[in-house]
Order: sequence, then C-alpha cells, then structure tokens
Amino acid sequence: MADLPFIDRVRNPQNYPNPTKFDNEGRPQTHLLSADIDDKTGDWVVYPKLVVKDGKYVEQSMRDAINSGDSINFGKDQDSAIEFSKTYKDKINPDFEKYYEEFKLKKEAGGEIQSLMDELGIQPIGEDRVFKTYGCKTSFS
Repeated sequence: MADLPFIDRVRNPQNYPNPTKFDNEGRPQTHLLSADIDDKTGDWVVYPKLVVKDGKYVEQSMRDAINSGDSINFGKDQDSAIEFSKTYKDKINPDFEKYYEEFKLKKEAGGEIQSLMDELGIQPIGEDRVFKTYGCKTSFS
C-alpha cells in the first residue's frame, strides 16, 4: 500500500501540482477516493477518481485504477473499504488538509483572477508587482 501513487500524494503533497478541481464549497479536490464493487470480481475496491497526468488532475475509471495498480482491493469487506475511503487522509497524513489551507484561502480571495495573476507573476497591490511578458520582466511601483 505504501507504494501506491495516491498514497504518496497524501504523504507528500508538496511534490504534486496545486489542485485544479474544487467542490461546491471551494475545497480543493485531490483524490476523490471512491469505494466501489468491481463488476468482474465482486470485490470492494478503493481507488482515486482523480490522478495527476501531465501536471493536471484528471479523472480516471475504477478499471484504469486497477490496471495501473493505483487501487486497494478489500475483497468482500465493504465496511472496511468505505471506512478507509472516508478516513485515509487523516490516518496517513494528519496535516494533509493544512497543506492546502493557504492555497484554498488564496483561491477564495481571488479566485481565477488571482490564479492568473500568480501565473503571470503579478503581486497583489501593496507588494512589489512584476509583470512577465514573453520572458521579459517589467517592474511597476
């Protein structure tokens, strides 16, 4: 279990890109861990519906997760699968949610505009502001 990519994303969030998907309350979505029955075996499988590909969070199916080895088979133990899918972050890394708290606050405060400003290197008013264009930097005071 320790070598699974979705487990590593919980243990080491700093090694992965900022979330690109958010729930209705603005909370970043990094895994969307699911517990479902595998139609082929009848076993309960826990897997992330979100994975990182090419620096972005993208959705994947249970079959993709099973085939890539990024899932846990709980056999017929429905209760354990569901419990794990709900509590895994706190058990693996109690500070996981804290890691994204600053990102969430920035997202709430400025939304997409702030994200674009960050990408362009533009700082909020009152801070040194730098505008990047085609590899050039121009400072404004």
